[in-house]
Amino acid sequence: MGKKIPPWKENLKKEILDQAKECGQENWDGYEACAVTIASLACATRFLDLLPDYISAPEICVEPDGEFSFDWLKVQGGRFSVSVSPTRLNYAGIFGKEHLHDSTEFKDEIPRPILELIKRF
Repeated sequence: MGKKIPPWKENLKKEILDQAKECGQENWDGYEACAVTIASLACATRFLDLLPDYISAPEICVEPDGEFSFDWLKVQGGRFSVSVSPTRLNYAGIFGKEHLHDSTEFKDEIPRPILELIKRF
Protein backbone atom coordinates (compact mmCIF):
# COMPACT_ATOMS: atom_id res chain seq x y z
CA MET A 1 0.00 0.00 0.00
CA GLY A 2 1.44 3.37 -1.06
CA LYS A 3 2.08 6.35 1.15
CA LYS A 4 -0.90 8.68 1.42
CA ILE A 5 -0.17 12.15 0.08
CA PRO A 6 -1.51 14.98 2.27
CA PRO A 7 -4.40 16.91 0.68
CA TRP A 8 -2.46 20.18 0.82
CA LYS A 9 0.28 18.66 -1.39
CA GLU A 10 -2.27 17.40 -3.92
CA ASN A 11 -3.86 20.87 -4.00
CA LEU A 12 -0.50 22.57 -4.48
CA LYS A 13 0.50 20.19 -7.29
CA LYS A 14 -2.64 21.24 -9.13
CA GLU A 15 -1.91 24.89 -8.38
CA ILE A 16 1.64 24.55 -9.75
CA LEU A 17 0.29 23.11 -12.99
CA ASP A 18 -2.38 25.82 -13.25
CA GLN A 19 0.18 28.57 -12.70
CA ALA A 20 2.56 26.99 -15.21
CA LYS A 21 -0.18 27.08 -17.84
CA GLU A 22 -1.13 30.65 -16.95
CA CYS A 23 2.49 31.82 -17.04
CA GLY A 24 3.70 29.64 -19.90
CA GLN A 25 4.17 32.46 -22.40
CA GLU A 26 6.82 35.18 -22.40
CA ASN A 27 5.53 38.49 -21.02
CA TRP A 28 2.70 36.76 -19.11
CA ASP A 29 2.51 39.66 -16.68
CA GLY A 30 2.69 42.46 -19.25
CA TYR A 31 6.08 43.51 -17.86
CA GLU A 32 8.39 41.19 -19.85
CA ALA A 33 8.28 38.27 -17.39
CA CYS A 34 9.93 35.04 -18.48
CA ALA A 35 7.75 32.04 -19.26
CA VAL A 36 7.64 29.04 -16.95
CA THR A 37 9.76 26.29 -18.50
CA ILE A 38 9.49 22.52 -18.21
CA ALA A 39 12.63 22.66 -16.03
CA SER A 40 11.15 25.21 -13.60
CA LEU A 41 7.90 23.23 -13.43
CA ALA A 42 9.83 20.02 -12.69
CA CYS A 43 11.92 21.74 -9.99
CA ALA A 44 8.88 23.19 -8.26
CA THR A 45 7.18 19.80 -8.26
CA ARG A 46 10.32 18.11 -6.94
CA PHE A 47 10.68 20.70 -4.18
CA LEU A 48 7.03 20.18 -3.19
CA ASP A 49 7.48 16.40 -3.14
CA LEU A 50 10.53 16.77 -0.86
CA LEU A 51 8.72 18.94 1.69
CA PRO A 52 7.87 17.00 4.86
CA ASP A 53 4.17 16.19 5.21
CA TYR A 54 4.00 17.69 8.72
CA ILE A 55 4.80 21.29 7.76
CA SER A 56 2.22 23.95 7.02
CA ALA A 57 1.27 24.47 3.40
CA PRO A 58 3.06 27.32 1.63
CA GLU A 59 1.64 29.76 -0.86
CA ILE A 60 3.05 29.32 -4.36
CA CYS A 61 3.61 31.90 -7.08
CA VAL A 62 5.56 32.33 -10.28
CA GLU A 63 8.22 35.03 -10.20
CA PRO A 64 9.08 37.28 -13.16
CA ASP A 65 12.13 35.11 -13.92
CA GLY A 66 9.79 32.17 -14.62
CA GLU A 67 10.78 30.26 -11.47
CA PHE A 68 8.44 29.25 -8.64
CA SER A 69 8.48 30.69 -5.16
CA PHE A 70 7.20 28.93 -2.04
CA ASP A 71 6.15 31.35 0.69
CA TRP A 72 5.19 30.85 4.31
CA LEU A 73 3.52 33.78 6.08
CA LYS A 74 2.66 34.40 9.71
CA VAL A 75 -0.25 36.57 10.79
CA GLN A 76 2.16 38.48 13.06
CA GLY A 77 4.21 39.51 10.04
CA GLY A 78 6.87 36.81 9.76
CA ARG A 79 7.69 35.57 6.28
CA PHE A 80 9.91 32.95 4.69
CA SER A 81 10.35 32.49 0.96
CA VAL A 82 12.22 29.92 -1.13
CA SER A 83 12.78 30.50 -4.86
CA VAL A 84 13.36 27.23 -6.67
CA SER A 85 15.55 26.95 -9.76
CA PRO A 86 17.07 23.89 -11.42
CA THR A 87 20.34 24.18 -9.51
CA ARG A 88 19.76 26.67 -6.65
CA LEU A 89 17.46 27.41 -3.74
CA ASN A 90 17.47 31.12 -2.90
CA TYR A 91 15.78 31.92 0.37
CA ALA A 92 14.97 34.87 2.58
CA GLY A 93 13.08 35.34 5.79
CA ILE A 94 11.85 37.87 8.28
CA PHE A 95 11.44 36.58 11.81
CA GLY A 96 10.65 39.53 14.05
CA LYS A 97 13.74 41.73 13.98
CA GLU A 98 15.83 38.97 12.37
CA HIS A 99 16.26 39.23 8.59
CA LEU A 100 18.16 36.61 6.65
CA HIS A 101 18.87 35.52 3.11
CA ASP A 102 21.09 32.95 1.48
CA SER A 103 21.43 30.61 -1.46
CA THR A 104 22.34 26.96 -1.64
CA GLU A 105 22.67 24.20 -4.17
CA PHE A 106 19.52 22.18 -4.95
CA LYS A 107 20.22 18.48 -5.27
CA ASP A 108 18.19 15.51 -4.05
CA GLU A 109 16.95 16.94 -0.78
CA ILE A 110 15.98 20.16 0.91
CA PRO A 111 18.96 21.32 2.98
CA ARG A 112 18.52 21.15 6.76
CA PRO A 113 18.88 24.96 7.32
CA ILE A 114 15.90 25.58 5.01
CA LEU A 115 13.82 22.87 6.71
CA GLU A 116 14.62 24.34 10.12
CA LEU A 117 13.46 27.78 8.96
CA ILE A 118 10.24 26.37 7.46
CA LYS A 119 9.48 24.64 10.76
CA ARG A 120 9.28 28.08 12.37
CA PHE A 121 5.96 28.42 10.57
